[in-house]
Parts: sequence; C-alpha cells; structure tokens
Amino acid sequence: MAIRNQLQMLDFFGDYYYYSAFGQQKFDSASKYYLLAREFIVEHGFYGYFESDNYHGLANVYRRLGQKDSAEKYFQKCLTLAEEAKNYGVIYSLYLDKAETLEEKKKFKEALELKKEAYKYVQASGFIEFIARADHQLYLTYKAVGDYANALNYYEKYNLAQDSMKKEAAAGRYAELEAKYNAKEKEDEIIRLQNENLQQARDYLFWILIIGAVLLAFISWLNLRLRRKNAE
Repeated sequence: MAIRNQLQMLDFFGDYYYYSAFGQQKFDSASKYYLLAREFIVEHGFYGYFESDNYHGLANVYRRLGQKDSAEKYFQKCLTLAEEAKNYGVIYSLYLDKAETLEEKKKFKEALELKKEAYKYVQASGFIEFIARADHQLYLTYKAVGDYANALNYYEKYNLAQDSMKKEAAAGRYAELEAKYNAKEKEDEIIRLQNENLQQARDYLFWILIIGAVLLAFISWLNLRLRRKNAE
C-alpha cells in the first residue's frame, strides 16, 4: 500500500506540473515525475490501469515539449492498454487532452475529430458526469467551427445531463435523510423497548420485594405464635 501511495504521489506531481488548472504548467518538471512514476511501475509491477495512465501523462508532456514521435508512441501505447482493459475514462482523457492542444493552435476541425472519437468511449463508460463533460466539449468545438446546429444539440444534451445529475444528487440527499430518519426511528424504538424492559424489570423486582416482605412477616408471625405456645 505504501509503495502504491508513492506511485500515486509521483503521478499527482506530474499532473500538478502539467495541467493548467493547477497554475503551474512546467512541462520539464511534469516529465520528470511521469518518468519517475514509470520507473516505479516497472520496478514494482504496477501494470494495467497505472501503466496506461502513465503513458497518457507521457504522451501529453512530450506533445507539449514538441517531441512528436515520443508523444505519438506513448499515445498509442496508452490507447492499446486502455482498450484492452476497457479503461474508457483514460481513453476519453487521452483524446481530449490531444484535442485541447490542437484547439490552442486554432485547429478546431482536427480537434473536433478527436473529440468525436473520445465521445464514443465516454458513452461506452456509462458515466453520466463524463458524458456531460464530453457534451460540453463538443458544444464548444462545434461552436468554434461554426456548426451551430450541432453546437445547440450538444448544449441541450449537456443541460439535460446537468439536470439529471442535479436530480440524482437531490435523490441521493433525500435517500440519505430518509435513511437517517429511519435510523433515528429505529434508535428511538430500541430505546423505548429498553425502557419498557427496564420498567418491567423494576416492576418485577418491586413485586418480588413485596411478596418477600409479606412472606417474611407471615413467617415471623408463625414463629412468634409457636414461641407463645411453647411458652404456655
């Protein structure tokens, strides 16, 4: 587990220096961490998902560094492994990241083809959040190429997915509250039954004491009567 955590940290630092969302975009640093992660994968046998995801990072960073041959090599390696393992999320990200670099160069038609290819995989994943993101990406690119009919189509799909996710989230919150309410009711019922049992035990003990006291008094009276007779 500790080794896996180290691998995930190396991959995270690669992403940290690669993706613009983190505000760094130091591609030399990103490649350094992705290559360290690659060494970890080979040394400790972390193949499958980890290897395909690492190839994805290397394809991205080499593309940014202008090393087209290396970028394409790792792109194909990632695609092959991810398809074998049916890691559709990795494939979607692989195509999308490549498309974004093309869009930065205003190559919207080429980017559109990649995003359309990515869309096939994201639909196969069945994850509504991924599909919504893909709808939004296609909307932006169709809009950029001037295909407003398709742009509108994917924008509407995106909004429907957003509404669906909101309803799903609301249903989840409702189910959570209902579960808590039911749990509270069960807890209250258990406490009520415990109190009833405790009260019954107290009542039982009270009557035992009463009966014991009566028996003791009766035995004392018999003993006193016997003494008097003996005395007579």
